[in-house]
Amino acid sequence: MRALLRGPLLSFLALAGAGILATDAAASSFRIATLAPPHSTWVKVFRQIANAVRKATRGAVRFRFVQSEEGDETRIAERLAQGELQGAALTAIGLTKLQPALVVQQLPMLFRSYQELDCLRERMNARFDGLMAEKGYIVLGYGDVGFVHVFTQKPVRTPEDLQDVKMWAWPEDLVGRRVQALTGLTQVPLSPGEVLEALKSGAVNAYYASPYAALAMQWFTKTRYFVNVRMAMAVGAIVVSKAAWGTLSEAQQERVLRTTHRWSKRLAQQIRRDNERALRVLRQQGIEQVRLTPGEYSLWLSIAEKVQKHFVGQLYSQELLDEVKATVRACREAKSGK
Repeated sequence: MRALLRGPLLSFLALAGAGILATDAAASSFRIATLAPPHSTWVKVFRQIANAVRKATRGAVRFRFVQSEEGDETRIAERLAQGELQGAALTAIGLTKLQPALVVQQLPMLFRSYQELDCLRERMNARFDGLMAEKGYIVLGYGDVGFVHVFTQKPVRTPEDLQDVKMWAWPEDLVGRRVQALTGLTQVPLSPGEVLEALKSGAVNAYYASPYAALAMQWFTKTRYFVNVRMAMAVGAIVVSKAAWGTLSEAQQERVLRTTHRWSKRLAQQIRRDNERALRVLRQQGIEQVRLTPGEYSLWLSIAEKVQKHFVGQLYSQELLDEVKATVRACREAKSGK
């Protein structure tokens, strides 16, 4: 447990801290902002990525991962767009600010397993990369935060059970807030760093998070149950601006991409292991899993489908949504042998 807590995730995500993670200056230097805490798995791997890029390019390209002082991915996205940063390591919250359509990867109850997510990425990453390129950004690698669950102080089985629940709401999480709005529960907008105190005071009595986040942030100490439904897959990516990318030669770009793609896959695997270990620890700490019946599950699925339809024309097109859902279905059928 201590090993997990040494690398806290401020929610899906993160939050602030000051300090430079890698420092050397170079002819082609990329300043890449992140909200990941200093000792988290993300930061550890970011350091390894920076070293690997420097070696792959023989020192011609340097990555400097820096921790944002704002504690706000919206502000990071703004600074990247304004050219104050060359890159950013973002969750879907920040990615949506750069290219709203990318939130389609984080729609509720889209995936049932990591295998389906990996399959979608294999088949559609070129499409997602193209959408980002349209906005002026290059994706160096996609990653995971983990499957999101609902944690509560009392057992919750159906959306109706949430009527007297005061749920933490991440202000910038449009999808999460829409789910909450459709269930009719009371939303309490807070930054992730404010959640623990709100749980202690009673201002909030429920939240949504990955197991790693719930454990690392100590939020689990104020809740007793979690719903076994994987509400969504929280995703992220490392991106750089086209302007900064254009300063590299084609050979350098190829070496950088080969390196970051390889390390992004390693990072995803490590985060998945962190979440698996965190889930075991949560159970050992007495957090009970609420298992739903097929009928109860269908109620949550109905809410998820309404959310998916709600953002058509606002964040993504019907065509993109249909393509993503059809691809996930094909991946699911291929795995089941149908």
